[in-house]
Amino acid sequence: MPIYLRQSTASQEVPLGHFVDETDGKTAETALTINASDIKLWKAGATALVNKNSGGGTHMAGGVYYGVFDATDSDTIGSLVAFVHVAGALPVRVECCVLDEAVYDVMFGTTALATTTNITAAAGIAVSSIGNNVITAASINADAITAAKIADGAIDAATFAAGAINAAAIAADAITAAKIADGAIDAATFAAGAITAAAIAADAITDAKVAADVTIASVTGAVGSVTATVNANTIQISGSTTAADNLEAGALGLVSSTCAAGSTTTSIVTNLTEATDDHYNGRVITFTSGVLAGQSSSISDYNGTTKALTVVALTEAPANTDSFVIS
Repeated sequence: MPIYLRQSTASQEVPLGHFVDETDGKTAETALTINASDIKLWKAGATALVNKNSGGGTHMAGGVYYGVFDATDSDTIGSLVAFVHVAGALPVRVECCVLDEAVYDVMFGTTALATTTNITAAAGIAVSSIGNNVITAASINADAITAAKIADGAIDAATFAAGAINAAAIAADAITAAKIADGAIDAATFAAGAITAAAIAADAITDAKVAADVTIASVTGAVGSVTATVNANTIQISGSTTAADNLEAGALGLVSSTCAAGSTTTSIVTNLTEATDDHYNGRVITFTSGVLAGQSSSISDYNGTTKALTVVALTEAPANTDSFVIS
């Protein structure tokens, strides 16, 4: 018969032994030193043994010791096997069974067991008198369970066991737009601060979880960063369509490229593709990366064959792959 333990509960004494001499197999070993690392635990479903969390074994009498199992040792419901092997004594195996707190309290505590007899005595209804599938969603009136009929605070976070409601427990089509009444969820439904950055899992909103045709009409407040392609059609800037048109026209004339090796402070070898000499004369080059990032200079000559720009002297030569924009 196994030793029953209460799930995730501290200070539970478990007898270990008895330990006998490894040579003659009968003499009781009463002075063993049993450390936590000497007590290996197998928990239900595990593929490896773990050390007892803390504390070893203490001798009681006749080679029988006890260990105090804590909440970590008893955190998994089901079979729990303790293996103990110390020098000088034969190995010992102890079978335990970890029960859900409620089940353990009914069996060994003061919680009354809700048996058929108890139910019949209290209400005159025996469990055996209720047939299978007698109580179903279809058999419950549409307004049998409403917010008005549930006492305030009767169902809250503390009511549910940890992990009782998760993705695996909800049917694929249990929650759909068609099943939620219009206006059932609005700003007034949520307590202040109910939805915050800390309350949202790190991977709760990803590209894969957002439909391709989802459109965000507007964003109010600061946007930290966007790491994706953003398609936008700006028709006004500060209320002016002319400003937007001017910005568009100016942007179409911008040319971006990178530097190649061999540049100096006055001659910039580039990766431009333009083959016409003097094509960029009179324009301005602005560096967007490297040691010259943010620095601009005027262009006095462009060689369409070597792709080199002649500019007013810079503070230092750009490096290979430094990027720039010609405006």
